[in-house]
Amino acid sequence: MGGVVSVLLLSPGSSCRLTGNFGNSHLVSIGSYLQARTGARVEVIDLAYERFLPSRDPLRIFSRDFAVVGLSCYSSYDYLTAYYLGREIRERNPGAILVAGGYHPSSRPGDFLNVPGSELNELSPFDHVVVGEGELPMARIVAAAARGERLPEKILGPEPIDDLDDLPPQQWHLLDRYRDVARSIGGQFNLPFSRGCPFQCSFCTERVKGESRWRAWSPGRAEEELLRVHRWLGLEGWKLFIADAVFGLKPAWRREMLQRLARLDTGLDKIWTLTRIDLIDTGDVERYQRAGFGIGVGLESGDPGILALMGKTRNPDAFHGRFRELAEEAAVVGLPWGANMIVGHPGETEESLERSARLVSSLFLGPENPTGLLSVDPFRFYPGSLIDRRRQYYEQTFGARIHRPRWWNYSEQSFTSEWVDPSAELDYRQRESATARLFEPVVQGIAKRFAYRGPAVDYFRRSVDRACEDFGPERRSRTLADYHLWRRLTGQEQT
Repeated sequence: MGGVVSVLLLSPGSSCRLTGNFGNSHLVSIGSYLQARTGARVEVIDLAYERFLPSRDPLRIFSRDFAVVGLSCYSSYDYLTAYYLGREIRERNPGAILVAGGYHPSSRPGDFLNVPGSELNELSPFDHVVVGEGELPMARIVAAAARGERLPEKILGPEPIDDLDDLPPQQWHLLDRYRDVARSIGGQFNLPFSRGCPFQCSFCTERVKGESRWRAWSPGRAEEELLRVHRWLGLEGWKLFIADAVFGLKPAWRREMLQRLARLDTGLDKIWTLTRIDLIDTGDVERYQRAGFGIGVGLESGDPGILALMGKTRNPDAFHGRFRELAEEAAVVGLPWGANMIVGHPGETEESLERSARLVSSLFLGPENPTGLLSVDPFRFYPGSLIDRRRQYYEQTFGARIHRPRWWNYSEQSFTSEWVDPSAELDYRQRESATARLFEPVVQGIAKRFAYRGPAVDYFRRSVDRACEDFGPERRSRTLADYHLWRRLTGQEQT
């Protein structure tokens, strides 16, 4: 092999992608880097997006033209699809160098490779796993392929990009095949401005990337990249999700970025991003509002002990107090915002759930003209999280039980990932019942009182309605059916 290397960057198209989001910025970034630094010929294919094309070529991904295939396994929910798609690619393109990357490969390389500690009981189709950011490791793989060589390492990375401004311009033409159907795929474009998160929340997998330092494009570069998307796609009427693990960690960067976005005329309907309550300074609520934002903030629990277990804050009173201030300030200026609650974290009891319910009731149903919305999510066990690494501690200390520790190997993943007894005092079924009893009245109350009436009101109204649907009979009956199915499958109840 020599000369120009043909590279396929492939997303397996999991169902979680079909939620109105468009962009696939991580593959575009890697592809742009490979083109600029190695001269590779790059194609990006997303099997979720392919479904929207009027004419499709599903066998293209198996072409022997591709010397290197990088397969994105973004989350553990994609594992089975990604692994067995890799097997099929190996069968049809046996000479290709096959690489897996994403959160799940970064946390469990042995799920893709026959390396010491691997739980694979079959010959792996993959040559490499990239841990963390993909640009530098993939460039080394492609450069070796251009020389007719293969790298000896099975696991590459982490090799983070120190300065994001060193990345070449993002080449959105790599998604040209989907541009004409982009609005059919979804009305929200995903574009990250930063990488890394220095915080250590117990349930989060961000640190499996191997680099926690917060690094962002300079505000000028971030504006330039957003305008690059606008020239390629036309963002009039779109929503933008700034897909950062934590937006605006540094105050000076945050203020300048919000000022730039406030004066930028792209016709965006709304901008949404995720941040932390302790990163919202005096004046920030108005800055976010002027820049056309809505913000999501992790509340996680109303119980001080659970917050401590999560590693969320050392001062629960101040933490909750800032949420009250946010709710009041946002209602005054008309800023839409959302908070996420995690119910059933290991160590949770019915008493801690009751404390959380009292807090969110006062937080969302107290202010005049509330503009806040609430999502209540069951705890999900993610590989690579602190809870995964310290699982024995939670089991011995609280009596927690994770019924399917390798849930990504099984069907009904939406259930098996959540099948956790939080404590000896509160099992999964009790947690489900208590969650509905305590939190459904709150989300129904929010639906009646939600007062935001600004741009993209339907976008936020849908989120309010979805929160109510999560407590509806369809979702609960499906969960109950899966619960009894898996208890029978594991011999925990009589058939």
